[in-house]
Amino acid sequence: HESCDLDDLQGFQSMTHVQLTPKDAATQDEPDFRVVAGTKKLFFFDQHRVKKEAVTDSLPLRFVLLNELNLTLLVVVNKSVRIWDALLGTLKRSFEDIVKHEITAVCLDDRRRKFFLGNDNGDITCYNYMNG
Repeated sequence: HESCDLDDLQGFQSMTHVQLTPKDAATQDEPDFRVVAGTKKLFFFDQHRVKKEAVTDSLPLRFVLLNELNLTLLVVVNKSVRIWDALLGTLKRSFEDIVKHEITAVCLDDRRRKFFLGNDNGDITCYNYMNG
């Protein structure tokens, strides 16, 4: 880590993390999300620790459709459908094993409020985009 002078933004000190034993000093196991800066005063900037959801799946994606109405992505994996927020990248809804057979086709209706799934058994089913 390198400290810098906030007046002219020039680096003046480098620091490294040193492993200390409990008898020498307190230790912390989790990474610290704090930046300390100072000129005449010390300023502490903390980041919020946000748990990020996995943005991938354990199986290959079959289909991805963009819903322009509410800026979401409908993602099909095997027999499941997941709806992701296209702007934030967060999972909004998950419909696990929504059909009995593997999904082979998917499309949205004209109003972007329903989605249709076709499977390898020849079935076509319709679902509400918001609640399945």
